[in-house]
Amino acid sequence: MTKVRLRPRRNNPSKARLSIRGVLAHAGWEDANPHQSGVQLALLAASGPACCAIGQQFWMAPRRTQFNFWDMHRAICPPVGDMRINVRGPGRAGFKLTAPQIDLSDGMAADMRLEVIIGDHCSNGVLPFDALRRKGRTLVYP
Repeated sequence: MTKVRLRPRRNNPSKARLSIRGVLAHAGWEDANPHQSGVQLALLAASGPACCAIGQQFWMAPRRTQFNFWDMHRAICPPVGDMRINVRGPGRAGFKLTAPQIDLSDGMAADMRLEVIIGDHCSNGVLPFDALRRKGRTLVYP
């Protein structure tokens, strides 16, 4: 995870918008394709984990090396509403994930964890919540 933003809502501070950017791998993912295998996703940001599978039929390919997932109603993989995966060069895979309504009412977990599996490729990352710093009413990393 290279950039994280957690912003509580003004009218309901127990709900927050989570945005994560990062790198799944620096090399070796040139054949990763969500259109062929779908994506397994595990996100632990608040007190309960969100584990789901985003089937290959839900991934859009606006470009040859970019894959987008968008679910306005967050019915396929709650709480994730939007995800983008870019595969470039020698297999470098980057991502952006947005979860517009994370529930903070039960408190936060000790660490933010994210795991992404595409075909036979797996990537996971951990970010301690104490690494987030306050910028206005938003928690950010770095």
